Amino acid sequence: MNDLHKLLDIATLAAEAGGWVLKSYWGNLEEIEEKGRSGDLVTAADKASEAAILEILQRHVPDHGILAEESGVLGNSASPYLWAIDPLDGTTNFAHQFPIFQSQLGY
Repeated sequence: MNDLHKLLDIATLAAEAGGWVLKSYWGNLEEIEEKGRSGDLVTAADKASEAAILEILQRHVPDHGILAEESGVLGNSASPYLWAIDPLDGTTNFAHQFPIFQSQLGY
């Protein structure tokens, strides 16, 4: 159970770091791009939030695998642990300052 508590603490720390980044971009977006298919947006907030989350994970669990929406597959692909990151779920809402969005992180 201690391992699960440790992982939850790391997930919380990473999500909070990503959330603070998103808060700093709220109402201050200058770049909004399309990626992949039409209407699939990515912003500087997505990228910066993901970078903050990745920094926490790489510092605390460098031997784990990571699947990040903007960066793809990272880390140890042979690890029994895989972190899935969506740094800004609801980018369209965020970009239009509609306050229904979240950062998703799972292991």
